[in-house]
Amino acid sequence: MSSLLRLYHPFRVYIVNHNIMRAIALHLIGGVQTQSTDSNNRLYLKLKIKYFLSKKPYNLLLYMSILKYKDANGKPATLIAMTSLNRSEFEKLCIYFGDAWDAKTESEGRYPSGCGRKPRLTTMEDKLFFILFYLKTYPLQEVIAHLFDMSQSQANFWIHTLSKVLKDALHRQGYTPPRIPKDMLDRLENEELQDFAIDGTERKINRPIDNDVQKEFYSGKKKTHTIKNNLVVGIEDRQIKYLGGTHEGSVSRGLSALSLKP
Repeated sequence: MSSLLRLYHPFRVYIVNHNIMRAIALHLIGGVQTQSTDSNNRLYLKLKIKYFLSKKPYNLLLYMSILKYKDANGKPATLIAMTSLNRSEFEKLCIYFGDAWDAKTESEGRYPSGCGRKPRLTTMEDKLFFILFYLKTYPLQEVIAHLFDMSQSQANFWIHTLSKVLKDALHRQGYTPPRIPKDMLDRLENEELQDFAIDGTERKINRPIDNDVQKEFYSGKKKTHTIKNNLVVGIEDRQIKYLGGTHEGSVSRGLSALSLKP
């Protein structure tokens, strides 16, 4: 049976009725009748294969389970592994995410009902699950497109669109860190006392063309060209309290004149 399915590699099919499956099988092998057994008939009945045109032969799957939130919300360990959030945290964030999505669609306008192709991410939970899964696992766009049954271009669109919506949702929830030191101190005045950790992060970038600019962005520690950010993180609540500006060279200048003592 596996060799028969390999002959049909350009397609994914969803077939439950074994008579239809047998008809396709006969068509593929040129109408030659094969031996039929009860075991084969039971196999035909169990086959669930999605059917659509594809240019890539590896798209043949006997059963493809498209990733959806409803399949992970009942598995606490799986949901955390995929999104970093438990169910209550996810559902709470989804409320703000929905408000941010509504604000975005209202400002940009909506397409008339029934226009365009049918979206793959139909619910707000699936939209949030998609972007959190991407940010947690950071797969190639081809990979996440395959997992969510969409094209690479659709995956690219959703990644860029939902990243902005998620940022707005976190801002509405009060979780986006201040970018100005004074704003950080104002926020900390309303929080409980705790210790903080201050550190810098470096992210690799392409080497600038200009030689002088190369020197500014070169990191002796990383032995490559990077951009840097300062971070202030709460030790107890593990929340980012401050995210410094992105620039080359030393990043501690913005905090040097500020005291973080309570």
